[in-house]
Amino acid sequence: MTKKAYISFEGEYAKVFIPEGDTEKSAFFHVESNRIFSFVKDRKIKKVSVTHFIPELLSLSIPLVFSPETVPKKRILENLIKVEINRRQTGVGGYSFSYEICEVSGKVQLRVYVVDEKHLEKVENFIKQDIDVSSFYPFFMPLMEFVKQEKGSLEGDFILCFISGDMRYLYIFRGREMILQRSFQGVEGEITEEDNFNISATINYAIQNLRIKPEKFFLVGVKEKVFPETPIPCEIISIDNGVEDFLMCYLLAKFEDHLEGKGFLPPSYVSYKKAKKIGNYLVASLVCLFSLSFLWDAVLISDTVKLTNTLKAHKREIASRETDFFKSLEYINRFESSVKPILDLQNRKNRTDDIREALYPIAEASKIVQVKLVNINVDNGKPQKISVTGSVPKSSFSERQITYMQFRKVLLEKGLKIENEKWSFVNGEFHLEGTYDAGGAPKN
Repeated sequence: MTKKAYISFEGEYAKVFIPEGDTEKSAFFHVESNRIFSFVKDRKIKKVSVTHFIPELLSLSIPLVFSPETVPKKRILENLIKVEINRRQTGVGGYSFSYEICEVSGKVQLRVYVVDEKHLEKVENFIKQDIDVSSFYPFFMPLMEFVKQEKGSLEGDFILCFISGDMRYLYIFRGREMILQRSFQGVEGEITEEDNFNISATINYAIQNLRIKPEKFFLVGVKEKVFPETPIPCEIISIDNGVEDFLMCYLLAKFEDHLEGKGFLPPSYVSYKKAKKIGNYLVASLVCLFSLSFLWDAVLISDTVKLTNTLKAHKREIASRETDFFKSLEYINRFESSVKPILDLQNRKNRTDDIREALYPIAEASKIVQVKLVNINVDNGKPQKISVTGSVPKSSFSERQITYMQFRKVLLEKGLKIENEKWSFVNGEFHLEGTYDAGGAPKN
């Protein structure tokens, strides 16, 4: 079985947890951060999961015009998020993101966390050492799962403080949404007046600037019952199995299943892992075919040996391609860096309207007339080109015709200019293509 390590970078040290059955038999290590890669190689660790604090992590809220029952598929949401990140001029170049679908006051929105690729340097260093990085998470994600387990749920507004050595990490939460984070240095093993000042300042900022009223202050990472002076109730959340000094890497392993799919990895590495996974399936399939061939026809042993050798050669070639892949990746990164100023200038010139404007007539028509929308495509130009595919869920021909004409009429009234139209009253299916000019559209 491949040995896996869970690593938490905390200041000048990396804390490592290597599970070996139960917690008592597992191994914990303090390693200087600059020696972690040699430590991993010496221990013959082939797979890691990583966590550390990302100071410039962005937390964005993207409202949706869809109801909770009609949220689009994952691919559509991810494309919408990419458009929003680029439109908001966040200042990030290459990036990775993670998101959650939230419902606030009956409205659906996306809470998106964005990490610039420059903050994934530790992950990329592991990759260059031929170590499989299964996941990478900012501190707040495993901490959030820990609080949820201890308190039963995540409701209301609260502030979470994680203390590691002389570092303090503060997070402002609205339920499951992490709205803002900050870090500052203190004194190891003590809660000082400076800590109290920074904590109070964070609480005041949440109330005055973010319109968030924290109801509780949760403190994680302290061994003694030492409470800071806070204007809201403070509660210490601790763990009693002797792993307090290695809390983050332990939580990373404990909540691995809950965190799956929420982490950050370089997009190029994600694509590479998918391709490699497909390659492994293909190799496994070929091995099965060769085994069956050997069982069915034992007299062709010599031919089977030749084919097996060919397979091994292919496997060696696949392994050798990994080096070529990283060389190509380095070349692509240099090329992207050289053309980035030109692309940024062009992006500023080509800035277009908010894609949500184009969805206005369709959203309004859907409120008035009951139709089933199957696909919506928006070409974000000026004017914006829209295509809509759907169906009318009525039982009779006449009901379908009347409902469709009502839907079409509302679209026209809300500013959609229909240029191409296909309608079948037999099965109730339709396809519309047109343009929408946000500046000239009437709105109620």
